Amino acid sequence: GDAGATAANILAHQSLFRAHIAVGFVAELLFIATVFALYHLLKDVGRPLAIGMVLLVLGLTVVNAVILGSTSFLAVEHMDSVSFCGTTCHTVMQPEYTAYQGSPHSRVGCVECHIGPGASWFVKSKLSGSWQVVSVAFDLYPRPIETPVHNLRPARETCEECHWPQKFVS
Repeated sequence: GDAGATAANILAHQSLFRAHIAVGFVAELLFIATVFALYHLLKDVGRPLAIGMVLLVLGLTVVNAVILGSTSFLAVEHMDSVSFCGTTCHTVMQPEYTAYQGSPHSRVGCVECHIGPGASWFVKSKLSGSWQVVSVAFDLYPRPIETPVHNLRPARETCEECHWPQKFVS
């Protein structure tokens, strides 16, 4: 698919997108409530049928979780790509992305410096990224982009993986 077109469609139909999320959440809650209600109704009529229904729902839930997990993994993998960072998500950072493309760092993925290794910084970056998406979608970001960015991982943990001070000292 075309991530840029998807993002443009979401931005063009924001209320519909938010309604979709809300309706999906409510539908899942109603589905779970329905399964429990049907179990309680059917357990007296035919306990094996009621248990079969619950097992079917549990099995389909596992299948759904596998599909969503795989899709989520692929989505995160795409969100960590340079093309996503520079063209889809951070369109407000166009001058920085253009400079990055012509720099020696263009051989290094954005996430290698801006996030680095480790689960805690991955989670922090995704939470921060969620606010960035809202800021871009609703035009809430400052102009020019403020520097320095205070919630980035410390340079010692990212930059100095390649640029260690001892390397440049005789």
